[in-house]
Amino acid sequence: MLRLLIAFCIILNTSCVQSQRVDTFVSVISEATDTIPYTSLGIIKNGSILVEQDINLKTGVCQLPKGISLCPKGGIISNGTLIGDETKIIGNSVLFDKVTIKGKWNVPNISTRLFATLDGVNSIRQVVALANPQIQNNIVIEKGEFRVKADKKADACISLCSNTNFILNGAIRLEPNNFERFYIIEAIGNNIQISGNGSITGDKFSHTGKKGEWGMGIYFKGAINSSVSGITIQQCWGDCIIVGGNSRNILIKNCTLNHGRRQGISVTNANGVTIRDCKITNVKGTSPQCAIDIEPNWNDSVNHILIERVFVKDCIGGFMVTRHARKDGSKLPWVGNIAIKNCQVYVKKRIPIIVKRCDGFKIEKCQINAPNGRSAISIQSTSHVEILDNTLSVKPNHKNIKNFSGKEEEQPISISNTKHCINRNNKIIER
Repeated sequence: MLRLLIAFCIILNTSCVQSQRVDTFVSVISEATDTIPYTSLGIIKNGSILVEQDINLKTGVCQLPKGISLCPKGGIISNGTLIGDETKIIGNSVLFDKVTIKGKWNVPNISTRLFATLDGVNSIRQVVALANPQIQNNIVIEKGEFRVKADKKADACISLCSNTNFILNGAIRLEPNNFERFYIIEAIGNNIQISGNGSITGDKFSHTGKKGEWGMGIYFKGAINSSVSGITIQQCWGDCIIVGGNSRNILIKNCTLNHGRRQGISVTNANGVTIRDCKITNVKGTSPQCAIDIEPNWNDSVNHILIERVFVKDCIGGFMVTRHARKDGSKLPWVGNIAIKNCQVYVKKRIPIIVKRCDGFKIEKCQINAPNGRSAISIQSTSHVEILDNTLSVKPNHKNIKNFSGKEEEQPISISNTKHCINRNNKIIER
């Protein structure tokens, strides 16, 4: 009898201890703010987590196992960090809300529709964080306004990786800052395509600092086989678009660029850039203030640039092609093989087309309207020049405009120190 009583007490005590351990475990899971088990996200079936109920991570971190899929079934994961590991998402309904995305994901079709709200500053970064440079990514930014902010000098608000189609149908708006250099969108890698009918707006009129001229809208930095088309980019502290970092095969097409502070487009280090069917207006604020500036930095080169069917109006300057002169005879910087075709250029103050120290330049079938007392085209220290079939509108300070070229700035085309030049234009209009 005594043995039975002792055994009963042991069993009772063990049961109480086990019960206490279970209660403690549940309490830790519900209150933890560091690590959340992935099994708490939903039912696991056939390698997928079925998210059927809302899950509040409470600022916790959830590491997903490799290769598992998230399947939205009416539930939303919120307020924490999800770390993927080749994680897939099956379905396109709302799945996240105020979640920080990290790790490696395998989501070919990404959309803002996966997120309940994206009204926080830089929340759009979580959408882009789902991209994986090793697969083809389609990122759709639906209509709406998305605020972004540069966190530090030379920061990119949004960074796009290789193999990304970034389809922007909404409006990206930069919060004002005082940095000298920053980028709203930075594209680094291969096969990055930016398209859509959306807009990017900088802080030209609300910038809180006074220094610098490098607040860029889109920066192609070492990008290869990449493009931007259909986007409106405006009010940038520096350039609306810049192509540098030894980029190759870049297409800028059907873009509207308005109120760039320094340039509409700069090309500083690239081989193979086409700028086609764009409208560039109201570039002014800090020099050079050109619609397009083709100008390599020190030790860089720019080669094979085509500017075609571009409309320019109300900018301080039009198209400038130039490089710095080096007294030591170095080959770099270097610029050459530039072609401008079928463009319309109307500028406010400077000579519309300025070319200096370029190896190979051609301009044809363009309509160029020069400010009062300015040449329409100025060519200096350049070789292998062709100026063909252009219509030039000038208002010189003298009446002698019989010559199509000369050293005087007032003449329609000013050419000096230039070799192998073909100059044949069909019309000069005196206003």
